[in-house]
Amino acid sequence: MILQYFKEEFTLRLKKGIFPDYDDLLKKTLFEFNTHREEISEDQFLEWFQNICQLNFLAKFIDDLQNTEIILHSNYLIQVEKNSQLVSYKVNIAQDIFQLSLEYLALVHNQTWNYSDPFASFQAQVNGHNFRVTMSHQSMSPLHSPKIFLRRQNNTPFDLCHFMLPENVEKFIVTAITDKKNMMISGATGSGKTSFMKTLLHHVPANEHVITLEDTHELTDLPKNWTSLIAHDKLDGHSLNDLCAYSLRMRPDRIILGEVRSKEAIPFLLSMNNGHKGLMGTIHANSAQDTLHRMTLLFSLYAEKGQIPYPTIMQLVCKNLDYIVFIENKKVVEISKVLGAQDDGLPLISEIYSVHIDQGNLKLIDREYLASNFD
Repeated sequence: MILQYFKEEFTLRLKKGIFPDYDDLLKKTLFEFNTHREEISEDQFLEWFQNICQLNFLAKFIDDLQNTEIILHSNYLIQVEKNSQLVSYKVNIAQDIFQLSLEYLALVHNQTWNYSDPFASFQAQVNGHNFRVTMSHQSMSPLHSPKIFLRRQNNTPFDLCHFMLPENVEKFIVTAITDKKNMMISGATGSGKTSFMKTLLHHVPANEHVITLEDTHELTDLPKNWTSLIAHDKLDGHSLNDLCAYSLRMRPDRIILGEVRSKEAIPFLLSMNNGHKGLMGTIHANSAQDTLHRMTLLFSLYAEKGQIPYPTIMQLVCKNLDYIVFIENKKVVEISKVLGAQDDGLPLISEIYSVHIDQGNLKLIDREYLASNFD
């Protein structure tokens, strides 16, 4: 009875947008029932409170650093990604804990998450670990169940060798960065694109003014003389497209775009065409060549002033991009140099490094000029 009152009072405060304080909540509960702290089994109160406010019911999954992503599908099913494989676990989480923990997480990180705004994505620290949190509201589910996706963030950048690159290829990549080549990093969701870009950014000369543009803050621990801008699509003038335009007026030595996914592809490419160098971004694509088609398609879809022929846009893309790095399962598997595009819009690229799988054995292709010519 007392515990139920404690839970109801917690829920009431949360619905009002108030962060429930454990000690204050417990004192009020004890006062209402005219009892004392030593007369109750306080462990039950504390466990329930910490399950909601600290996601303690996920502690064993969160504390395992090999778990790169945790997906809570419902109060009885969890999937965990480890070594690029998803493993399912049956769990038994109380429904009130499951629902309230997500509401609390959204509130404490100043996120609007309800029927009107059913999707939220933000950075959060959970039990001392950094995650990119994505939540879908139960109003979007035919089963009326919310979901939460926790993708682990590593603030300390990996060394280039972490991405399984030979020494001469590492040297090539670093030279491309210092020479301010324009580069796109592509791959599937969770392939390691952002982690690789974090590593590359630590090879940028320290005296440069770099502007990073993101919709979710993942590029952390950056030099103080860099400028980081975060987009908010729900606010006018705060989209990635807007931030790209603003960045050009801020004397950038480089512009880094966290992810190219819609109309920001246009100012990003045009800034390259205007002479800006050292630009870098990530994009979802299935290969290096598909990256160029994806960039071209986005430009074509969101261009406002008339219909620009697809081959013309492809030529613009290929003229301004120098290299494409394609990543799978946290490994660089292809680096291609962009040579240009034919009149029919077919891109011309040169594969200068790749890892092919042939009958279970890895084959490395290192073109001759990779070791001696970094152009």
